[in-house]
Amino acid sequence: KERSLILGDLSPKNLGLVSGELRICDLDTAHRGNPIFDIGFFIGHVYLHSLEHEYPAAQYVKEFLRTYHPEDETDAIPPEDDLLLKRIVLGTLLYRLNNKMVPYPLDISEEEKVKVVAEINNLLKSNLLDWETIESQIHYAKSH
Repeated sequence: KERSLILGDLSPKNLGLVSGELRICDLDTAHRGNPIFDIGFFIGHVYLHSLEHEYPAAQYVKEFLRTYHPEDETDAIPPEDDLLLKRIVLGTLLYRLNNKMVPYPLDISEEEKVKVVAEINNLLKSNLLDWETIESQIHYAKSH
């Protein structure tokens, strides 16, 4: 597998824009590894915050993946790693929803969290996941 410098905590709290350029902070978990983890961890936060702010997460994720390597138009994630990426995303959601130490509170109720966590556990059993299904199922679980 491809090895590169990965942050290990690529989440909104560690990103900023300075003069139009992306800056990353909090490098204490940086190490050499497979970039699929950073990509999945970041995408997990896109879905996490969509629970609170109601934006089209699947659309944003597809655009992020499409532009991840704009210089050579290669896939951000090889097709054989697609299911692994989606499971990292779902695992990130479980971690953030079940963790009392999340660095930023989510404006969703405990009851909604329980429903979403149950649906994520169901999604993790599937070998056929797409970005729209993840979005629709977690939002459906939250509201029903």
